[in-house]
Amino acid sequence: NYKTWNLDYFSKEEIVLSKELESFCGEHYLLIEENGKVIIYAIDEAGSKTLLETTEIAFEYVPETDKIILKNGIYVYGKEELNKIREDFES
Repeated sequence: NYKTWNLDYFSKEEIVLSKELESFCGEHYLLIEENGKVIIYAIDEAGSKTLLETTEIAFEYVPETDKIILKNGIYVYGKEELNKIREDFES
């Protein structure tokens, strides 16, 4: 009955099944420089961007190698990764 599911665990008391789905996680972001600041956009399933935050991170203080990347935009997947990159730019 569950041919597309994986059996992860089986005991007398419990059965654990899992299934991988290809779907949009809802945690896609774009960091980019605009008007001298680092801007964060949320990216939806259709690829449309919505302004999430205009940070106080001044582009002029970002390391040169990161400036090149930020000019084109950095795509980030997951809030944890987003926070890590923000912290790198803020330090």
